[in-house]
This record gives sequence, C-alpha cells and structure tokens, in this order.
Amino acid sequence: MSLSKTDIIAAYSAVAAVVRMLSGPLTILIVGALLTTEEMGFYYTFYSFVTMAMLFEVGVGYVLKQFYSHEIKLDANGNLAGSSQRSVNHIFRFSLQWYSLVVLVYISSISVLGGFYFSDYVGEIEWQAPFYLLVCASGFRVFLNVYDSYLDGVQYQELVNAIRLLSTLLAAFSLWAAIYLDLGLYSVAIAQLVSGLVIVCIVLLRRAKVFSLLGSEFKEGYSFKAQFSEIFPLFGKTSLVWFFGYFFWNGFTLIAFRVYGAEFAGRIGLSVSIARGGYDVASSFLLNQRTILANQIANNQVDAALKVFRRYFLIAAVVLVSGYGGFLCFQYWLPDFYLFAKLLGPTELLTLFAFFLVTLVTGSLNNFVRAYKIEPFVSMSIYGAIFVPLAFWLGSQFSIDNIFLPSLLVLIVPVYVSVSTFYNKVYRHA
Repeated sequence: MSLSKTDIIAAYSAVAAVVRMLSGPLTILIVGALLTTEEMGFYYTFYSFVTMAMLFEVGVGYVLKQFYSHEIKLDANGNLAGSSQRSVNHIFRFSLQWYSLVVLVYISSISVLGGFYFSDYVGEIEWQAPFYLLVCASGFRVFLNVYDSYLDGVQYQELVNAIRLLSTLLAAFSLWAAIYLDLGLYSVAIAQLVSGLVIVCIVLLRRAKVFSLLGSEFKEGYSFKAQFSEIFPLFGKTSLVWFFGYFFWNGFTLIAFRVYGAEFAGRIGLSVSIARGGYDVASSFLLNQRTILANQIANNQVDAALKVFRRYFLIAAVVLVSGYGGFLCFQYWLPDFYLFAKLLGPTELLTLFAFFLVTLVTGSLNNFVRAYKIEPFVSMSIYGAIFVPLAFWLGSQFSIDNIFLPSLLVLIVPVYVSVSTFYNKVYRHA
C-alpha cells in the first residue's frame, strides 16, 4: 500500500522527532557537562540573538509559503498553468531581493545591539569574536530561507523536510564536536555555518528539481514594488505577529541575563531549552503539514484539511505530554544526576512545561486559521509579547518563588481567543 503525501511528511516528522529527542537531550548533557554555568548564560543568550533574525525577517517566509501554496493549481493535464508559473517565478525573485536586504540590516544592526548589550559584562569570558562570527553565520543561514519557503510552498514538502532533517542532524554533530574540542562559544557559529552549507549543497545537487517550476520565460514583467503591494495585506499583519512573537519566545532568557546575571540565566536558559525542545518536537508534526493544509483550503477541501489537522494535533499533544512526563519521572528517580543541579526546581519546571503545552494548543489552532490566508491574531501577539515577559519580570521584582507562574496565567486570554476564533472560522462561517 502506497503512502499518502501527508503520511510521508509525517514519517519525516517522526524521524525528525526521533533525531530531536536524541540530539536535544544529548546537546543539553554536553552543554551542561562541558560549559560552566556562566558560559551557559552566554550560550543561551547567543541563541536569543540568533532568533532575533525573526525581527528583521518579520514573517515574510510564512507569507511567501502561503502565496506559493495558493498558486499551485494544476490544469486538466496535471501541469502547472502558465499564470501560476509566472506568479511562482515572481514570488521567488521577490524573496531573493527581500532576504538580501534582511541579511544586510540584520548583520549591521545585531552587531551594534549585541555589542551594547554585553558591554557592561565583567568577567573572564571572551565573547566578542564568537558573537560577531555567530552574527555573520546567522545572516548566511537566514538568507537560505529563500529555498525553504519556496520548496515548502510549491508542495515539495518531501524534499524540504529531508533538507531540514539532514541540516539539523549535521549541525548537531558539529555543535557537539566543537564543544568537545573546547571551542566554547564558537561552537554556536560553527553549527550555524554547517547547517547552511548542508542546505546549499543539497539545493545544488537537486537544482533541476528545485528550480523546475520557475520558468525562465516569465522573468519579464516583474516588479519588486508590485510584488510587495500584492503580499502586503497579509504581510503587514503577519510582520507584526512575528516581530512581537520574538519577545514572547525569547523574553525569559534576555530578561534573566540582565536581572539575575549570567550564572542564574544559564539555569533558566537550560530549563527553557528543555521545555522548548519538547515543544519543537511536538509542534513539528503539525507545522510540516502547514502548506498542505493551505493548499487544501485553497482548493475548497476544508473537510480533508480538518481531518489532517485533527490527526496530527492529537499526535503532537500526546508526544509533548509523554515527553514532559518522562522527563519529570527521570528527575524524580535520579535526583542526583549532574544535569539537574544546573536546572531550576521541579515546581518551576512543571509550570514551564504547562506554559509550552498551552502554547502548543493555541499555536496549533491559530496556524490552522492562518491557512485561510488571513492573520486575525495581531492583537493577541502584541498582548503575549508584552505581558508574558512583563509577568516574568514582575515575578523577579516581587520575589515570587515560581517565577513562571505569572507568565502561565497570562495565557488565559490567548486560549479563549484562539478557541473562539477557530470555532467561528471553521464551523460557523465555513
């Protein structure tokens, strides 16, 4: 029996989940064993600056995937229509120009911002050269989102998931090797470079397939301004969501470094990394189906899209709950394991796990609604970006023992909005 496309993608997701479930904990063990707590504070803060690229990319990759997905409509012979091929070509050319601009702005801005952020650090860690190398490596990696959004959007999900899997795996190996070889904070930049080089090599090897839908005869008639105007209605809202989303995802580590210092920030960063790692594994089962859902909805196959969504949402929830539960059991049975001495206490971890479980629910519902090529969650993104970090900061100021509890309580409002928006869009007005 042949597998469906969604099943093949799910298989990639399962393999990627296994890789993450093995590589993630191993990375945490290596970091916990070979880096000091102070170095860990820089390590996880460095990663916050890596993800700061989303402030500059402002979600255009997600928007491009939606536009690509809605353009992939086949004629009676199963071929891509000429008008669709022209649109795909123009979207791709726009993405090349956009990401070139993003990389230039990102490298110059983050170099200045990072230098200012770490300028008052007093200690023995040499952070300057590793940080600036990381910024350049991250800029290179950001540009390669051109190919990720294109391949995912034009329904080459099998290829793009294979690229992601191999890139993740080799980046992890390079990170472990670099840390083991005592390269310290340089390890993060090395992993970024390896990840990018893997993507470049695969794209070059598969260039005939990768570029088969672009159609060189459609180069004429392209205008950056016209293309930007076409995507702006969705891009304008999405950019706000992605911009504020950065602070939602990275506020804990950035605030902890400034409020608690590098050492305690290392404990928080390691704890958040474990919780976020589980979330990333679980959410990948649904995220890898995202452009398929958009394409099904664009072709009026809402029932099929809902069937796919329900199936993989359940898988994601089970994976996350099982992973968190297994970790807490492991901590209970082996409390003297060296890694746990560098983590927060069990109560804080349980609250942090609950935070990411709730985030999985709201994020999954929101992404299905976004598959309709709309973005109704701007206000909620702004709300989360402001009040989740603010609640965490207030917890530190008022010496609340469970420092993540205020941030968890803040999520009550997004849960209500996400559930009601999903129900109204999918069932009441479908």
